[in-house]
Amino acid sequence: MVAGGYQRRLLRHAAEHEYHASHDALTGLPNRTLFTERTAEALHAAEPDGHGLAVLLLDLDRFKEVNDTLGHQYGDELLRQVAARTTAALRGGDMVARLAGDEFAVLLPGASAADAAGLAARLQSELHRSFALDDVAVDVEVSIGIAVAPEHAGDTDALLRCADIAMYTAKDSKTGATLYRPNMHTEDGNRLLLLGDLRRALDVTDQLTLHYQPKIRLDDGRPSGAEALVRWTHPTRGPIPPAEFIPVAETTGLITRLTMYVLRLAVAQARTWLDDGLVVPIAVNLSPRCLLDPELVGHVTRLLEEHDLPAELLRLEVTETAVMANPALATETLVALHRLGVRLSIDDYGTGYSSMAYLKSLPVDELKVDRTFVMHMDDDPEDAVLVRGAIELGHNLGMSVVAEGVEGAAHVAALQELGCDVAQGYHYARPMPPAELTAWLRTSAATALVR
Repeated sequence: MVAGGYQRRLLRHAAEHEYHASHDALTGLPNRTLFTERTAEALHAAEPDGHGLAVLLLDLDRFKEVNDTLGHQYGDELLRQVAARTTAALRGGDMVARLAGDEFAVLLPGASAADAAGLAARLQSELHRSFALDDVAVDVEVSIGIAVAPEHAGDTDALLRCADIAMYTAKDSKTGATLYRPNMHTEDGNRLLLLGDLRRALDVTDQLTLHYQPKIRLDDGRPSGAEALVRWTHPTRGPIPPAEFIPVAETTGLITRLTMYVLRLAVAQARTWLDDGLVVPIAVNLSPRCLLDPELVGHVTRLLEEHDLPAELLRLEVTETAVMANPALATETLVALHRLGVRLSIDDYGTGYSSMAYLKSLPVDELKVDRTFVMHMDDDPEDAVLVRGAIELGHNLGMSVVAEGVEGAAHVAALQELGCDVAQGYHYARPMPPAELTAWLRTSAATALVR
């Protein structure tokens, strides 16, 4: 009898050990090991009839923000609720697993690409509804990559790799869900090479430089400052456009390092100009990741102190989309920066989804109207109305207003008539290296910036 009880305990312990080895402790879902085994079994079973199967990889887009701002207990609860909603959306025989962190996988035996796309749409609908985490409502987005066997791959590892590539493509393009395409291997390889080269470029001194585009006061035509814009000259590929490497950096933590690099160069240049008798307020764009970085304020404080630069000569530009990604944390950061004396600007106004309630509560000094509206305001009445509305809004909130993308005299005349404060664009000057801008600033038109 005793021996029988002992044997049952051994069997129970063995079963528990096997369960824990194959399941995620937080959500109770199968883990990567079990998911890989079941996918291999499903591939083997599908071979005789040729029905195939589909795999979906899911990744929460702003999960780190939940952990950083609310705490890991909220993040854990969010993952449990994501697991429950995903499980509820599946068919009988389908399987969902938690692979790691905020990454989940779904196995769909016998499913086609169309079946998988339909499930992806249902999952997006389910997961984009607010999650109630105790007393906090949280909204997240999900990126989904889809791969199908045998069309895309015939073994488990290759199939998961295809789904992974498709998922990162969906994340980069912000399309929500993407079906794998064979040319993504090349695109993903190019992306990884570019990231590696950019990481190395940040370790040297001559590849990444800043150009500066002046901002011009519309009342008297004199400069009011300049915007710092990063440029990359690759040792073998030559100049790489910012539109090519910045979006790649934004999908990784490398964008924070790049932004800090730009900040350091810009602050040092502002100090150099000040020593030369030129007072040049410099604007630097902050990425959404940087705006939510708890170390940002300390980093800016140290830079200003290191170069003994008056804080009002630094202007940090943030997009309305970045602010609305996490309004509470963004507001806290912006308030702390403003207390330092740093000037703040809402960039690309009109392209995001800002809330008027948040906009009026932010310590912002400037509103920048996006170039897409300014460039056609002289021949598109709707764009002209939008520009007029932005100028009136900015002034009513006590902000100065900058128009980007000013490329002709007609733009200047229209903006002057609307009472816009500052203009920026090719009509006045293209971005230029520091030495060229120094010479430009010393012309008679630039006396407003000379001590």
